[in-house]
Amino acid sequence: MSFSQFTGLFHIRDQVIVAVSHGLLSVCRDLAEVPLHFFRGGIELIRQWAHFTGHGVIRLMTDAHLLLFPASLAQLCRHRGYGGKNFQSDLEKLIKKVFTDHQRIIFNGNGYDDAWIKEATEKRGLLNLRTTPDALATVLEKKNVEMLTSLKIFSEAEIRSRYEICLENYCKTVNIEGLTMVDMARKEILPAVEAYLGDLSGTVAAKTAAVPGLACKYEKDLISKLSKLADEISDAASSLDTTLIRLKAIPDVTDAAYVIRDVVLQKMAELRVVCDEAESITADK
Repeated sequence: MSFSQFTGLFHIRDQVIVAVSHGLLSVCRDLAEVPLHFFRGGIELIRQWAHFTGHGVIRLMTDAHLLLFPASLAQLCRHRGYGGKNFQSDLEKLIKKVFTDHQRIIFNGNGYDDAWIKEATEKRGLLNLRTTPDALATVLEKKNVEMLTSLKIFSEAEIRSRYEICLENYCKTVNIEGLTMVDMARKEILPAVEAYLGDLSGTVAAKTAAVPGLACKYEKDLISKLSKLADEISDAASSLDTTLIRLKAIPDVTDAAYVIRDVVLQKMAELRVVCDEAESITADK
């Protein structure tokens, strides 16, 4: 199967999607004319892409198509040749059935509002996977494993291996981000805060020396607040650093990912809050 044939299959799939959404049912005739080896060739090519170990755009494209393309092909293969002499009528019945069966996923409201989350999770029973470990775990679900193995894209062992590799990459990435935060807090943010505190203290000393009895309330309040924030930054950085060190001792990548999700990311957020607050009241150099 050539690359042009493969991209042509994508074009036909996209035409079907557009046809369903706009009612242009005649376009779907193209699907009935696609030779079966096109589908098999498409599956083989995406299998090869999935095993490709490159980075950048190719890797992102492969990850996105790992489930989307096989799922699309599985559905297309299921309905290939659907209908007999009354193709138009049969196709209309099929599309009506698909829309009726999956009406629950269509939402025309504000997708950015919290009301949608409540609607999707509580009323429609849809998933709301907010973290990488939660999302990656779904590839191990029985229906997904069966789809990928039946299309001969991955064996079950390969699926498990890919899951662990993705989780390991997630753990390493967040670990680097956490260590970078600690390094920035200790070598850039705290020194800047301490330097400004020194300037403020010098200002107070100079003003009270010039005019004894001055309250210097602004400077003293700022010194007090920044000193407290500096202590909180130091404590938060130490806590995050300790957690990252202990993380290395966790042998199972899934357990490590859950610690990152539940503990490390929270500590990173706490460090960021105090750093942002200190930065907002520290003078620029």
